[in-house]
Formats: sequence, structure tokens, C-alpha cells
Amino acid sequence: MLKLASFLVLFLGFAAVASADHGKGAVGGKTISPRTLSEESFSLDVGFRYQKSETFSDDRLLAADANGHDLHGLEWAAEYSVGLSYGVTNHLSVSVALPFEVLHGFKFVDGGAVDEANSVVGVGDAVALGKYSLLADPVELAVLAGIKIPTGSTNQLANSGTPLEPEHQPGTGSWDPILGAAVARQFEQVTIGASALYRITSKGRHDYQPGQQVQAALKAEHQFLGLGKYPRLYGSLELSELYAAKNKTAGVKNQDSGGSIVGLGFGARLRSDEHMTIAATVTIPVYQGLNGEQHKERYELLFGTAYDF
Repeated sequence: MLKLASFLVLFLGFAAVASADHGKGAVGGKTISPRTLSEESFSLDVGFRYQKSETFSDDRLLAADANGHDLHGLEWAAEYSVGLSYGVTNHLSVSVALPFEVLHGFKFVDGGAVDEANSVVGVGDAVALGKYSLLADPVELAVLAGIKIPTGSTNQLANSGTPLEPEHQPGTGSWDPILGAAVARQFEQVTIGASALYRITSKGRHDYQPGQQVQAALKAEHQFLGLGKYPRLYGSLELSELYAAKNKTAGVKNQDSGGSIVGLGFGARLRSDEHMTIAATVTIPVYQGLNGEQHKERYELLFGTAYDF
């Protein structure tokens, strides 16, 4: 936690605007903007996330199981999401986002034999989030608070018909409060933004409690084209960390869960006019401190588009 605390202090010591155009504020990236929508305006966000993961042979999975580890393999995971933000006042924006999860090539050991789920598909847990702007000039600062809502599916089955473990379901069944902050400062062509979200987890369905999580991100963005006019083109470099504590089922910690992943993202953002934004980021993990035995992430692609009206 000392490393994580230092990481957050570093983030909050910088300032800037990342994608500072939208109420949800993380279109095509992980850094949330502190900027709120103007009063009575809306922003519609559509996002896509693709994560390529490490795969294992059946022998590798069986060997891990024989040694008491809960190792599983995954070819890739995808998430489609749609979100709507509303400016309650010039200082307060609220948003809600609903994801749709897809897991492909999921393999695990059950009863001494390898089982798999070729395609796990289901609605994920929705997130409602409020953002309140505290400062606007020269440094932008906002606080965030919300909740993860248990809308996700928790009854997905493996190919054999066996129910998947709770931690491998699209939803958790838990109501999880979320707290966070975002800071920003904009220069002429370069902006630097930072944000952090802390998810306080609770026990959900099947007596399962996911580990508490902190998602922190720092982004530097440079405007290449369109100073004072449209279209505007930006390039960005983003450093992010996801820290998760170990999951629990019936009060027992899964020693092969949780840990820290630090990623470096390379992104681009196009603001075609005053309404439409399209952005994408490719993130490569530079550090993966995972507990026990787990599959590692190879890379992650984030794509998003937002329309303000």
C-alpha cells in the first residue's frame, strides 16, 4: 500500500486536462477529466475494451492444480459499454454506464480435469458516478463518488454445464461504493491529467466478495492539429495502475488473485467538431505483480466515442 500511496501522491502532484470534454471523461483511455458538463447538457459515450491474455496448456493447468493453485487460462476478453452523462449544474455532472462482457477461451481445472467455457457472454455491473468540480482555473480539480450496481450476470456455465466460479462471472452481485478525484492543468498545446478511483467492495451473490480496487492513471496529451479550430488531433502517453486485493469466497481468500498491473498506453484522440470525439489507446503492461499463479495480460486496446448535445 505504501507504493500505491506514493503513486497517488505523484498523480495528485501533477495537473492537466486529459480528455476534458465529457462528463464521463475517460473516452478511449483510463484518465478521468475533472471537467464537468455545462448545466442541462448531455454526453453519450460508447466504449470498447479488448484484452489479450496469456494462455496455458492443459498440462500446465493440471500441474498448478496438483500444487494447490487456482490457475486458469484466457485467450481474450472484450467489453462493450454505453454511458450517458448529464450536467445537473455547471459544477455537478452525473453519469451511468452499462457494460456487456465477453470472455473467450476460458480454461480451468474442475475435479481433476480441464474444463473450459468457449464463450462467456453477459451483461456486466453498471456504474453510477457523480463528479463535482471544486476548482477551474488555473488548476482543475474535481471529486467523484458513485456506486457499482449488481446488474451483471452471475449464472454463466462452462461447456460441461458446471457453473463458473463467482470471480469468473460477468457480474459480482455486490453493491460497491466508489470514491475518487481528478486534477488537471492545460497549457497551450500540452496537457497533463491525473485521476484515481477507489472501489470499496462488499459481499455479493454466492458468498463472494471481490478484492477492493484502486485504478489510478496519469496522461500527458499533445495537440498536433487544430489550434483554435476543428478538427483537432491529439496524441497521448498514459501511465496507469490497477491494484486489487485478493478475492474472498465464504470468507476465504483466493491466494491466486489480486495484485498490481502497471501499463503504458499510447493514444490518439480526434475531436471532429464541437459535438463528436473519437479516441483510442493501446496499453502494454510494463509491470505485473500478481499474487500466486495467474495468467498475465499481453496488451489492452481501448476505443471510445462520445457525442455531446
